Amino acid sequence: MKRALSEAQARQCENATTPRCQCRCGGRFHGAKRGEVRELPVGDAHRPADQVDERRRRRPGPVERAQLELDEQLKRRALAELEPQLRGLDAMRAAARKAGLLP
Repeated sequence: MKRALSEAQARQCENATTPRCQCRCGGRFHGAKRGEVRELPVGDAHRPADQVDERRRRRPGPVERAQLELDEQLKRRALAELEPQLRGLDAMRAAARKAGLLP
């Protein structure tokens, strides 16, 4: 993905004030006139730079990547530990329904 546009650049392509697209949309939205560029959805090619989601503009450094990987490992471990407990609860709920204790 090309770098984010300024608001003027985004408006220029969105409204086709130049004959050719020179932005990151690759001509797909050149002259689309879909409304105010600040109101376009996050991730849209014509959304101005100050409106672009910060996580998409900057890649995480080595420390952040390590932290993200650790968080993901902890999440997987927690889910693996909870899964048997949840299956047990589902079995108990089914037995309670069968006995008429639950609707």
